[in-house]
Amino acid sequence: MLVARWIPKSEYPKIVESMKEDGLSCFITPKGLRWYAGRYVVAAKEVYVVWGLTRAQYKRFRDYILVNDPWSDEGGGKS
Repeated sequence: MLVARWIPKSEYPKIVESMKEDGLSCFITPKGLRWYAGRYVVAAKEVYVVWGLTRAQYKRFRDYILVNDPWSDEGGGKS
């Protein structure tokens, strides 16, 4: 059984910046996170698969996004 490494919260801003550089955007909606690659909607599962995150790692990353809204400078909400 493979075990994924723990991603420290201090690495989340780096992941966000890499995602932004690749044209990925995330917006907080009443139903949760809404991901876009350019103007195309992307499923959360595709985001974590492409970025090499496990489901558990993605859930922690999602929680970070909900609290910090790092895409807010692109119109996603608060900072």
